Amino acid sequence: MVHAVPVLHALRSARPDAQLAWAIQPEFADLVRPLEGLERLFLFDRGGGLRAWLRLRRELRAWNADWSVDAQGNHKSAAVTWCSGARVRHGPAPQDWQEPLGARRLTHAAPPSYGVHAVHKVTALLERVAPDQKLSFDLELDPA
Repeated sequence: MVHAVPVLHALRSARPDAQLAWAIQPEFADLVRPLEGLERLFLFDRGGGLRAWLRLRRELRAWNADWSVDAQGNHKSAAVTWCSGARVRHGPAPQDWQEPLGARRLTHAAPPSYGVHAVHKVTALLERVAPDQKLSFDLELDPA
């Protein structure tokens, strides 16, 4: 989740009029909830089985996204990206996926990363979805 924060910041800078949402497991939601420019959170109960997937799909489709960005690169994130119903779906290069078959759900892939760490992969993704934006992991936490 932390490695995806730069995607939110970059998209917010590159597309200030966009409405940005994040599909996330409830246990991580409080970490991203305070981030500026995040319009909506879609909570996904990973252990909730088929019912949780159907609920998430229904909620995402009602949001009517134009574009979905997969910053994680695994089967679960690919399924969430596909459930969004967005016609344009970006994600890491297939060789950068933990589970490369998931990349088949994308309509556009980032260039291959220059290294194996998640920071390298998100940097390559930003080159595709928000070129010329800086990499920022700021969680915008207050001192408390």
